Amino acid sequence: MEQEESKSMTFLTTDQVAEKLQMNRKVIARKTRAGELPAYKIGKEWRFVESEVDEFVLAHRFEPGDSVDEVVSEIIEGIRKRKP
Repeated sequence: MEQEESKSMTFLTTDQVAEKLQMNRKVIARKTRAGELPAYKIGKEWRFVESEVDEFVLAHRFEPGDSVDEVVSEIIEGIRKRKP
């Protein structure tokens, strides 16, 4: 059954993911290294399963009732972690 699932998978390159998410390639690489965005190294190239990229997007959806302060705090914390 696993072979049937793999036939229906659509793979994307790093450039395609960056374009789809409207993000810089470096952001995609950082999120991949952090384990936030699943990827597969096939030979020397990185590939992403389109459905997993879609799941990544949905996991970051802002829902009504979410605290804006909490979201802003997460963004600020992420920026602080990147500063030397």
